[in-house]
Formats: sequence, structure tokens, C-alpha cells
Amino acid sequence: MQRDVFLLSVVLLYCIIFLMLHSHLKRINKPITQKFIAKQQENDNTVKATTAPTESVLVAEQVENLQQLQRPFPKKINILKQHQNKESFVIKRNYSEANIHMPQSIKPKLENISDSKANCSKCKKLPYSGSFQNISGIFVLTTFYDQRIPSKHRIRILAVQDAKDNRKLVCWFKNGTYLVQSYATKYEMCENHGRKFGGWIYSCLVPKGMGSIKVVYLSLYTNNILAPLTKMDLISLTKTGTKKLFGVCIPPLFGSVGMTKLVQFLELNRILGASHFHFYLHNASSSVRVILNHYAKLNLATLFEWELPSVITNNNIWYHGQLLAIQDCLYRNMANFQFLLFSDLDEFVIPRKTYTWPRLINYLKDLNKNHTSENTLGFSFKSAFFDPWQTPENSQQLSYLQRLHRSKSISNVRTKVMIQPDKVFELGIHHVSKPIFENLTITNVDPEIAMIHHYQPCMVRYEPKMQCSPKIRDATILKYTKQLQNNYNQRVKELFKDFL
Repeated sequence: MQRDVFLLSVVLLYCIIFLMLHSHLKRINKPITQKFIAKQQENDNTVKATTAPTESVLVAEQVENLQQLQRPFPKKINILKQHQNKESFVIKRNYSEANIHMPQSIKPKLENISDSKANCSKCKKLPYSGSFQNISGIFVLTTFYDQRIPSKHRIRILAVQDAKDNRKLVCWFKNGTYLVQSYATKYEMCENHGRKFGGWIYSCLVPKGMGSIKVVYLSLYTNNILAPLTKMDLISLTKTGTKKLFGVCIPPLFGSVGMTKLVQFLELNRILGASHFHFYLHNASSSVRVILNHYAKLNLATLFEWELPSVITNNNIWYHGQLLAIQDCLYRNMANFQFLLFSDLDEFVIPRKTYTWPRLINYLKDLNKNHTSENTLGFSFKSAFFDPWQTPENSQQLSYLQRLHRSKSISNVRTKVMIQPDKVFELGIHHVSKPIFENLTITNVDPEIAMIHHYQPCMVRYEPKMQCSPKIRDATILKYTKQLQNNYNQRVKELFKDFL
């Protein structure tokens, strides 16, 4: 009994001592805390009144806001790495923006601005690329006046049609009060892949003595019955004046396109030497349209809607009619550029011996002095795969600068070409299908001089000798880090105004 009383007394004594100490500390800390808060508010007011935001803060805010305007993040976001110093982290997103790494200061918020809020009300209404004139089931995209072969000028007609349709097109030319006819020859494009619908190039010989031609009339000729005439405006393949040096053609854009990925693609290619981009938009999001409209207003891009005829679906034509868009870009820009590059958003022609494409071309010309430039129509580049799922380099902010490990093996199949367009009749996706003259050749570029950085998982389909392992570190692209980061940050600031 006495022992229980003693223990109870000790417990009560400890409680009294604790309450006394807590009360004393509270009285001491209260004035200190109030002084600290008052001092912080005074400092904050002083900064707001006297100091503008720093450049790094502005850039961080702009990048953060642009990230919010991307297509929505998945509902669940997996944090792959969280450093103890909380300076950086990695987010695993959907495939198109695989592992995006950013400093903590520009961490994107999970609250996303939906794509419908991207302000595209000021976007320029885009023309349809050719608007596909329906000539009794043969869908004509564009028509061109080709004067490259002396004394044998031709009308080139790009069309999509059923592969089993054997009917013929006829060109009609107005000569005074008469119409002169010319039957078209038919050429099937190289990569229709056996689908129901495919791309075709029709050619009509222009009758002599026609003079300057601005339009052509087209009709079908079946069983000696003439169909109604369809008037088509002609685009000339010759131009007086100075051509721009490098143009870039991008096949039809569709599906999810990452905003940062798109801006990086445009800015890095501009550093490399691209002066203009040609886009075909197929169900593109409002965010994509806002960004590309910004470049179009700066005369850096030409945009076309890409909408196939309603009878054609994705199942009965190869890859959204990509090959037809490639020919359209080839012919449409033939008179405007010395060189055209055909590239996807995840591909870059990276020189290894030089810094830019103009210097690369000069280097290749000096290297091949035995080959006359008159007989060379362009250059073919092999590719290496940079897997977007690899662990990113935390020292870099931009996704393409973070992927530095690639397949050691080089792909000889998934090549891309940089060509002189006026020397090409038909272009494939990965090669030149047919030059305008038989004596023209293409130069295969050694990967040690330049190659395609292809930011896709390694693929061996159609190339059994391709080996996806081992992988090696290739930091060639880091020579563009400072310039690309600066250009990207500046562009983000400008773009953010267009999203408001």
C-alpha cells in the first residue's frame, strides 16, 4: 500500500514539472516567433516592391505552366527516383514522353489544364493539302507542272485510289477555243504494302506550243465514254530567285504528341540548320495546333490539314496515307529548297564530325571529290536506337539530352534521306525510290560522320541482323546542350502567351 502511494506521488511530481517547463518555453518562444514572422513579411514586401523575378524563376514558371498544358498525365504517376536532397525526381509517363526528368523547381502539378482549354481561337485556319478532288473514285490530291526534262514537260498528278481500279485519267489543256487532250501514264508508289487503297503518280505529256500553263482539266476515260472535266490549279516545280537551304518534311501527325518533345524537335533542328518545317495535321490536338501556329506566324512552318476521303479508313491504306504526304511535300517544296529532310518527331540527323548540316554537306563533298556533285542527289543516314525507357541523365533537363545510351549495332534498314528534291521522281519512307534521271545516285553516309538518333526501342523487324544488345553511351548530342536549353526556354516564354 505504501509503495503504491509512493509511485503515485512520483508520477504527479513529474506531471507538475512538465507543465511548468512547457508554460515557460511557450512564453519565451512566442515573442521570438512573432518577431520572425514580422521580419519575414517585411522581407517579402520589400522583395515584391523592389525586385523583379529572376531569369531562372521566370523560366521555371514558364516551363511549369507549359507542362500543365500538355495532354493530361495518367491518373497514377509512379515516382521512380526521389533523391534525398529533393533537388530532382523522375516521372514515368505514357510512352510518348517516357521518362521526363526536371529539377524540383519546375515540377509539374498534377492538376492539369485540359486540351480543350488551349486557346486556339487565334490559330490560322489551315488549308487542306489539295482537298482531294473526287474524279469518279480516283481521289486527286495535287497537280504539278514539271519542266525538269527539257522539251518533255509533264503534268504530275498525285492521287489515291483502289489498287484494282484500272481506269485511266486524261489531261485536257485549253488552247484558245480548243481543248487538247493527253493520256496519262500511271505509276504505283513503292510502299502501298498491298492495301486496298494506295498512292499513285499520273503523268501527262504537255503538248508542244502550249505556252505558260496555270491550270489543267482532268477526266476519266472508260469504254470511250468521257466523264465531266475537273479543273485543277498547277503548282510549278521551277522558281526564280534564291532557294532556302534546308527544309524538313514531317509525315501526318496524329495521336498523342508531347508538347516538350515537339518544341525540342523544332528547336534542335533549327540549330542543326533547318530553315522551315512542313507539317500535315491529322486529328491534331489544340495544344499541338497552338504551338505549330506560333511557328507558322514566324514563317518557320507551313501547316496543312490531312484528311483522307471518307471511304478510306486506317485499315485499308498504309499508315494514314503517309507515303502520299511524303510525295506532296517533295513536289510542293521542290522549287523552294536546296535540300529536304524527311523525318519523324523522334529522329534527328546528328553530325559527329561537324556541328551543323551546312558544314556536314561541305565535309561530305570534300570527302567525295571523286564523285561529281551533279550526279549526287542526296545523302542516306543510318540509325541507332536510343531507348526512351532508359534511365535518364539527371544532369540534363530536356528529355532528348537525357537519353545517352544507344544500341551499339547500327540499323541499315531504318534509314532517312536528305535529298536535293529537284533530282527525285519518287521518294520512299526510308530511301529514294526513283530519281528523275537514271544516272543520279545517293551517298551512304558513314555513321562515324553522321547518323540518325532514333528515340525508339530497338526493333529487329525486317532486319534480322540487327542486334539490340549491347548498348553503349553516346553523348554526341550534348554539344548542343547550352544552345538548345537557351532556345527552348526562350520559346517556352513566347509560347505561353499563346496558350492564354
